Amino acid sequence: MVTIPTSDQLIPADTFWRALAPARAYFSPELLGLEHITPNRPTVFVANHALYGLFEMLVGSAILKETGVRPRGLLADFHLQIPGWRKFMQYLGAVAASRANMEALLNAGESPFTFPGGLRELAKRKGEAYKLMWGEHVGWVRIAVEHGCTITPIAVFGPEHAFTIMWDANDMLNMAPMRMLARMGVLGRVADAYGVDINELPISPLARGIGLSPIPRPERCYFSICAPIETAEYKDRVDDRDAMMALRDQVSGTLEAEFERLERRRSTDENIGFLRKLLTD
Repeated sequence: MVTIPTSDQLIPADTFWRALAPARAYFSPELLGLEHITPNRPTVFVANHALYGLFEMLVGSAILKETGVRPRGLLADFHLQIPGWRKFMQYLGAVAASRANMEALLNAGESPFTFPGGLRELAKRKGEAYKLMWGEHVGWVRIAVEHGCTITPIAVFGPEHAFTIMWDANDMLNMAPMRMLARMGVLGRVADAYGVDINELPISPLARGIGLSPIPRPERCYFSICAPIETAEYKDRVDDRDAMMALRDQVSGTLEAEFERLERRRSTDENIGFLRKLLTD
């Protein structure tokens, strides 16, 4: 039996909210769609990763503060290999990403928060802003169907306007040291460990924000909670991969449509203040 930390063992909602006050002041996030959250009904939250993954805590803290629902993040392996960071993320409510942990959360009435794009979506390249990179994974879809819970897409929009990528993985892989590592077979072994082609390695880009500095521009962020997607009609097709992919594509399509809507909202948003407008133009 899997044991997961309960809410009384995690960071209190007010403490979490106050700790992120400077980030909220800087990015002025707007949370949309709160009416789509039902506190007493578990759901699987699914969101896109923004570049570098710097903004996901703002989403979780806002939902917790406004609704009392704590999205329970699912940690990739690399988080677990950093002792201090691992403990911090666990204190926020995150658990290791596994089928057993996701099921344990749902069985406990909790709502898992997953980012199917993983490391590759964190390490975007030029021209990939807000692009979903979900591969062929459907495990989280299957678990949602098996547990009869909804899937709630959350669009994270704005953070990738805060950076301009200067050098991405494509640039780095073409550098002499990286080409040498490729010839030595080192990159191939790393790629095999990640289960990807060398050209798809999740190499973090180097980006600039304000001026030539790495400080992100204070772009307003929009966190849009979309209407929950019911999974009941798929309950007898959980072993049908095509059906699971169709449901997954419904989730990704919802997010992509929301990105377009939020881009229109952003382009007409006048309530951002003079200084923010000056620094982001």
